[in-house]
Amino acid sequence: MKTNKLIVSIVATIFMTNSMGLARYKSDSLKKIDTHNTQINPSKEKSVAFNYKIFTKDDCKKYFNTKSIVKKGYQPIQIIFTNNSKYSIELSPDNFSFRCADGRDVANSLHRDGMARGIGFGIGSLWFMPLIFPALIQGLGANDYNDAMNIDFSNKSLKKQVVAPYTTVEGVIFASRDEFSRNFTLTVQDIDKKMSFTLFSL
Repeated sequence: MKTNKLIVSIVATIFMTNSMGLARYKSDSLKKIDTHNTQINPSKEKSVAFNYKIFTKDDCKKYFNTKSIVKKGYQPIQIIFTNNSKYSIELSPDNFSFRCADGRDVANSLHRDGMARGIGFGIGSLWFMPLIFPALIQGLGANDYNDAMNIDFSNKSLKKQVVAPYTTVEGVIFASRDEFSRNFTLTVQDIDKKMSFTLFSL
């Protein structure tokens, strides 16, 4: 009898530990894209350029804690934009040659349903009692997970902004997979000269 209780206690501890890990949102900081375009040098030829990295499913898991972004119809692309000129340049995710979704909308599409997860484990606990622990942890932890995801997606998203002279900015855009092509363009505006121009992907 004591042996059975000990086994149940060990199993329950394992389930609790694993469930707590699964209930937390974990992601890495974006890694800098290695490109010569990031080197800002006012003495060199003036230029405005961008480089990019198309995320794989493994990249999505690493930087956004999920591989499901692509299944939801979005292609994450890390953009690094370099303004190596003396002018202020306006940059916007709306000005790519494909439609981009707001990072918060992408995060919302990936939110966990705490009730569904709790009920799923709860039903399982009718046959295997230790499952009651992940049922409680997963059910109650979904809101915290979703909040952390919202913040992370927002922080890593490329924002509409004015890029100061000799400055580099970066972030992730979420392209519609139906419209995405590797040969794409980005239109930016020189707010000093009040003129727009188009940059092409390399």
